[in-house]
This record gives sequence, C-alpha cells and structure tokens, in this order.
Amino acid sequence: MLRFWKNPEFIRHLRADLRPARAITIICVVAVICWLVGMSMWGSHKNNGSNFYLANFYRDYYLTLMSMQGGVLAMWSLFACLQCVSGEREKKTYDFQRTTRQSSAEILIGKLLGAPMAGYFVLAITLPLSILMGLIGGVNIFVMLASYLLILMFVLLTGLAGLLVSMKSEKTSAAIAIPGFFFIYVLGMAGFEERENMMGGIAAFSPVTAIMQMHGSGYFSGGHADPWFISRHVPFYFLSTFLYLTWGAWFVLMLVRNLKTDFDEIRLLSRWQSLGFVVFINFLFFAMMNPMAKMGYSQVSVSPSDIAGMAVALNLATVGFIGLLSITPTLYLKNWYRQNIAGLETYLSENGPPWPWLLMASVTGLALLMVYAFATTPIFPLEQWPLRHAAGTTLVGTVFILRDVLFLQLCALTRMKRAVVSGFLFLALYYFAVCIFIVTAISERYQETRTNLFALFTPFASFDSDFHVWGVASMAGVAIQVAVAAVLLVLLNQRLARRAAIPGEATVAA
Repeated sequence: MLRFWKNPEFIRHLRADLRPARAITIICVVAVICWLVGMSMWGSHKNNGSNFYLANFYRDYYLTLMSMQGGVLAMWSLFACLQCVSGEREKKTYDFQRTTRQSSAEILIGKLLGAPMAGYFVLAITLPLSILMGLIGGVNIFVMLASYLLILMFVLLTGLAGLLVSMKSEKTSAAIAIPGFFFIYVLGMAGFEERENMMGGIAAFSPVTAIMQMHGSGYFSGGHADPWFISRHVPFYFLSTFLYLTWGAWFVLMLVRNLKTDFDEIRLLSRWQSLGFVVFINFLFFAMMNPMAKMGYSQVSVSPSDIAGMAVALNLATVGFIGLLSITPTLYLKNWYRQNIAGLETYLSENGPPWPWLLMASVTGLALLMVYAFATTPIFPLEQWPLRHAAGTTLVGTVFILRDVLFLQLCALTRMKRAVVSGFLFLALYYFAVCIFIVTAISERYQETRTNLFALFTPFASFDSDFHVWGVASMAGVAIQVAVAAVLLVLLNQRLARRAAIPGEATVAA
C-alpha cells in the first residue's frame, strides 16, 4: 500500500498526465513563466537605484517562486481531486474501481498522489531553481526544506478535502473550490497576526503565515508574536503542522470508511467517531482561545460571556452538522427496527436513529465548557461564567436540532428524490418564513413580544445574553418542539413498522 509508485491508480494517472509531448509542453511553459517572473523582478529591483542589492533579488525571486509553487500545486490538487470520484461516477466507471482487489486505502493513495500529477511535475522541475535562488540569497537550507514540507502537507490536506467532497457529490462540482481555496490560502493575511487576538491561531490553517514567520517577512518583520495554543504561545509552524496532521487524519478516516461504499450508504463516521469529532472541534476551540485577548479596535478584554457564547454556538453547529451526516440509510434503519423489536438492538446501536448520539454530543460539549471554566479560574472567577445561561442555550438548541434531524430521518424513509436535501430546504424555508413573519407582523414597539415568539418557534432568542433562557417563553418553546419531536417519532415508527408490499398479496386481494 505504501509503495505508491506501484499503485495501479497512480500509474494510470502518471501515464495519462505525463505523456512525453505533454511533459515537454509543461517544461517549456514553466521555463517561460520563470524567465518572465525573473525579468520583471530584476527590473523592479533595478529601478531602486542605489538601494539595489543582488542578494535581495535572489531572496525575493525565491520567495516569489515558492509562493507560486505552493498556490499552483494546492489549487491543482484541489481541482483534480474534486473530480476524481464524482467524475468517475458520472462516466459510470467508478463501480469498476470499487470491485477491484484494491483496498480503500490503496484507491485513496492512488487518487491523492496521482490525480494532481501535472502539478507535482511542475513543482519538481522548478524546485532546483527556487532552492538555488534561496541559497544565493542567504536563506537557510533548513528553513527552505521546512517550508516546502509544510506546503506539501497543505497540498495533501486540500487533496483529501477535494476527495471527500467528490465522494459525497453525485456530480462534478469543481467550481466550489475557488472561493474555499482562496479563503484558506490567504487566511494568513487576514489580520490575525496580533499577539493578543483571541483566536489568532486560525491563521495557522494557511501555510502563508508560518512561511512568512520563518523567513521574517511581511508583518513578522516587526517581531509579531506566536499564536496561543494550550495555555502558551507556540510558533505558527508547529500549529500549522498540528492542524494539517489532525484534520488530515479525520479526512483519511472518512475516506477509507466510504470509498468502496454505495453512494446511498455513505456514512462519513461511525457513532462513536462522530462523538469524538465533536470533542475534537471543541478541543481546538478551547486550545486556540486566548483568555487574555483583546477584542476589536476598542481593545476590550474578552469576557467569560463572550467565550461561553462562542463555545455554545460552535458546539451546536457541530452537533447539527454531525446530525445532518448521521442520517441512517433506510435499509439499515429498517433492519435495526426489526432487531430492536426482537430485543437484539438498542437505541445506541450503530444503525439506530441518530438522536441519542446527538444528545450525548451536545452534553459532551457543555461538559467541556464547564471543564474550561474551572481550568481558567486563575483568570476568571467561576462566578463570572454564565454556565446556567449556557446550559439553557444548549438545551434549547439541542431540542431544535433533534426535531430537525428526526424530520430529515423521516424524509429519508420516503420516496422523495434526494430526500435529505429536500428536507433540509424545507427546514430552511420554515425558519426563513417564521423570521420574516415575526419581523413584519410585530411592530418594533413590541420588542418583548417579538422575542417571545422567536423563543417559541426558533432557537435564536436563546443566544441573546440578556434573554431569560429559563423563562416561560423559552421553556414553552422547548415543550412545543418536544411535542413535535414526539409526533415525528410516532410517524417514524409507523413508517418503519410497515410491511413491504408483496406483488402476490396484492393480486390475491384484488
């Protein structure tokens, strides 16, 4: 498996993408581009007159080449991998790959390293030039090697993300890569460089930040400090490496589980793995949160209410996302129902309904917030933490999430085409219609009435720190949604209890 150069999928892409004529064309085009970039930079440095230093030219040429190499290779990897599985599925050839003796891991390695073959070839032919320019420009060889290693990790991560989206898509959707790629790749330029920013570690998702810090260029030339991670400041390179490896491990797990699975039966994570993913997301938030940070241009210190509000919102968003991905396929759920009636399965079964696991995930996120509150008592006294409000907001949000997931699970049991997507759109329409009706039908003079109606029919009012989340309106809203969820459970059980229609029985009845 690890000998990728013997992987059939890798060899297929190698032979298709690097035919002699195509390889020669790529070499010629890349040579012209490198020459043009060098000439333009030479001209700009010459225009500085007395400030012209040959070493600066070589250093800047190296940095420019490296940034172009990283950007082109990452974009190439993302686009190529986005079309790997969905493209094969459109051509009706993916089933042939799934039925071979190759394991899911071997298919993954072949596509991840083979699909962007031309991009890797461009890096290979330009790497000697960029390293030579860096050495002449006085750049440390270990800094260069570390920078290219980080770029390769980022490229592999983007390729894994592309494969994951492609596996979950019925049709090729490469256009979505453009905004996502540019957002991630230039995130390091987005102003997260200040030492006291409360989530400055977010910039480590981009390799640009770590590379600039290692080379002492950009805003790091002024001596800006490292991001916050687990109660201390760490270099961006360390944090970027940690993020790439951990997120890459999750992506690999999701892909290996499902690459050889039928499209309708894809489940990215098991129930326990989904719970672990929720813990991982909450851990990242608390690890990168700087409790001594400043907020906004006014440089107001972050408060426990700010941290708790963001933590609850992130936890509920993660639980909702997991719920959307945890819809049990119809055949598995019906089989679980029969086993459950016979006393052979429980509600915590892998093929059971997802709502018990979502409830556990939500409680786990709230528990982690409480642990963080106790851990930061030297900075914030425990009485400053709005844990009661956070628990109420978690309760309200969880009830709405469970109701929505039950509705989506019910939709999945119908004959509706793309049932889960259609059900999600129905839910979006419901929330949009309720919000528009409340805002337009109730005058601004009756703000309290507006808030109470929002609490009855949506979870949004509970996120307001001034709202009494344990009040009558909020609890009445929880009771209404629990009643709706109970009705959905009854309908779900009724549909699961239906006997399969047998043509022979229908004929006898006629």
